[in-house]
Amino acid sequence: MNPAALKEQTLSLVKRITQLQKKMDTTEKRINTLKEQGVLDANPYWMKNKKGEPAYFCLYSSEKIKPKKTVQKIKYVGQSEVEIKNILNAIERAKEVQRLEQIKNNLSSVIDLVEDALNEASQYIQVALEQGELDAS
Repeated sequence: MNPAALKEQTLSLVKRITQLQKKMDTTEKRINTLKEQGVLDANPYWMKNKKGEPAYFCLYSSEKIKPKKTVQKIKYVGQSEVEIKNILNAIERAKEVQRLEQIKNNLSSVIDLVEDALNEASQYIQVALEQGELDAS
């Protein structure tokens, strides 16, 4: 491989790492913003009255109290439309945070792969320079 092409590919890897890191930072900022707005990891449920009509809005959540023991919790919210809307929005934000966390993890993996490729390219260039296969300029 000629030195100019090798240099161009190496610079391309550095540029790609920078782009991926910016995307990861943006994703992290979005996650933090959503968490500041409030997230809720629970399942909404309407308790019904004897006629089968929705009566009380409830939330089911799980809490791990011991390594192998999980407790189901029920929180009664009531019928306040504002509170129900806020809770549903917090649940949606929690889902978005989970999705963004997965994206962040994927980006981190890609960054690691590109950094590995950059390190290998750097080692190849060093060996090639030492063996006189490449011109240092």
